[in-house]
Amino acid sequence: MSERSSSIPQPEREGTLELSDGRVLGYAEYGPRDGEPLLFFHGTPGSRYTRVPETSILDERGVRQVTLERPGFGRSTYDGERELLDWPDDVSEAADALGFDRFAVAGSSGGGPFALACGARIPERLTGAGVVGGLGPLDAPGATEGMELTNRIGFKLATVPLVLRPFLWRRIRKIRRDPEGFVDAWAESAADPDARILQQPDVRAVFCQNFPEAVRQGTKAPLYETRLHVRPWGFDLADIPVHVHVWHGGRDAFTPVSMARHVADEIPSSSAHIYPDEGHLLHYEYWDEMLSTLALAA
Repeated sequence: MSERSSSIPQPEREGTLELSDGRVLGYAEYGPRDGEPLLFFHGTPGSRYTRVPETSILDERGVRQVTLERPGFGRSTYDGERELLDWPDDVSEAADALGFDRFAVAGSSGGGPFALACGARIPERLTGAGVVGGLGPLDAPGATEGMELTNRIGFKLATVPLVLRPFLWRRIRKIRRDPEGFVDAWAESAADPDARILQQPDVRAVFCQNFPEAVRQGTKAPLYETRLHVRPWGFDLADIPVHVHVWHGGRDAFTPVSMARHVADEIPSSSAHIYPDEGHLLHYEYWDEMLSTLALAA
């Protein structure tokens, strides 16, 4: 059993943004209000509480991070009719409400495809784009080779909701009842680089706040988003006109590094930053570097 969670900095601001169709998106802000805007997209599941605990890095880099909750996660209205390419429209409305003309986007893990969708749909509004340990297209050759068993099962069951729902519910029930125990179990089964990061008290505290909030609405959003991930995305990576930075750990068992290489190879203008000895949670170690790179892209 690792050391129990410590206190962590709370959001500077949080709330909901109302969209033109009456839905709301939950959000939380970190960093200086006058900083360069970065819209950050959490993993699956995830919530507005997704952030690196050393929020002072944002102050040092002059970055205003806004973590947006996708439909059905946290405070955001669930909508089971949306496609991946509908997300950039929500992002544009959220950016307008926040007063951002142009902004950077970055997505981690299951949020990676949503950052790429923004690159395809609203490139004129982006100052930079990044994907961190992101999920790649699951119809690519060998996409799931090297992926840990639980994720492979989840994606295999995505087309059978009646089977996937109880599979997800067991995980959600554990998150709600004992988030500390859930993180402990994750650390015990994770590759060494991720286990090391999950044993850091501040990182544990982030996950113990983030995960229960992510699943407050139950299985609907994780179920639907998993199905979105396995379906055709609705755009070709080769058609993304903006430069995309792809960061990935060579020992990532959740989204194998082959996904990052495929994404970087397919996008005409991209930079692949591969860290051979890191895992899925590499941004907790390299967040300063990533922010610097996205700032330079602006």
